[in-house]
Amino acid sequence: MRGFNVGSRSVLKAAEMGPGLRTAQKLALIGAAVLWFLLFWWSGWDWWPGVVYAGVPLLIVILPGIRRLVDESWGLVVGLALFALQLMPDVDGALVAIAWGAAIAAVSAATIRRRRHGWRQWAPWIGVAVGGLLAGVAFLVWLSYEADRDAAAAARAAEDRRYQLSKLYPPTPRSAIFQLIDGVVTPPKREGICFMFSPTAEQQFAQTHGAADCEGALANLQRQITDFGGYVNYMYIPRTAEVDLSPGVVQLDACRLEFSSWLTGGPDNPGPQLGRFEFEQQYGNGWMVTTYQGCPK
Repeated sequence: MRGFNVGSRSVLKAAEMGPGLRTAQKLALIGAAVLWFLLFWWSGWDWWPGVVYAGVPLLIVILPGIRRLVDESWGLVVGLALFALQLMPDVDGALVAIAWGAAIAAVSAATIRRRRHGWRQWAPWIGVAVGGLLAGVAFLVWLSYEADRDAAAAARAAEDRRYQLSKLYPPTPRSAIFQLIDGVVTPPKREGICFMFSPTAEQQFAQTHGAADCEGALANLQRQITDFGGYVNYMYIPRTAEVDLSPGVVQLDACRLEFSSWLTGGPDNPGPQLGRFEFEQQYGNGWMVTTYQGCPK
């Protein structure tokens, strides 16, 4: 018995299970593998979670104390089944039904060669038919709402794009005003700065300043500057100019910009006031201008 190695011990263990249990183990492994493979393929998951879900139960059953009681293959079956269950919420319902139908058909097909008598000889074929019917009907259902699925995918893509863009907006309403001042005096920066306006706010901003678009409005504002250094270097936004209207919504009155210095006193009206801006925070990230009004004359 000292010559027994791991391979011979596995053979002995398989023999001790008996033909019925070995067959059940084989069928369970086939069904779990088919179900896991299809769900993993359609889920879009990375490969590494599969190592965790399929590997941990397998590692448990190969522990010396447990290995004498449970065959290693059952650990793989449990791991694949757990991973398949975890994948289901991330897969379209019709595709989940297709995967179950394919698993049922695969398990049934694996028993076709077994000798049976009477009605039992038709049981595998019935299983194949049931699994195929389930998969076929689910596939037709999946095709029937392809347009809705494409529309939902487009909506998710648009939402994701808006989220990514929200990271590029100014981090605070006050910083947005400083960026606008920079855009007024620096033409190459205007395109990137005008990005902070919603389409409606950009139209309001352009019309107020007699331009076709935001960049033209900034150019018209530049013509009103009398002291570029004073306009950029001495601009100050009073604390009371910013008002929280509601969570994530701020109104900033840039008609009250001040230009001063504690050393020199600052220039006297070096450039134009910018107007009244309403900002909305986007997805908890940057702030976008959603409404604009010019300063009272």
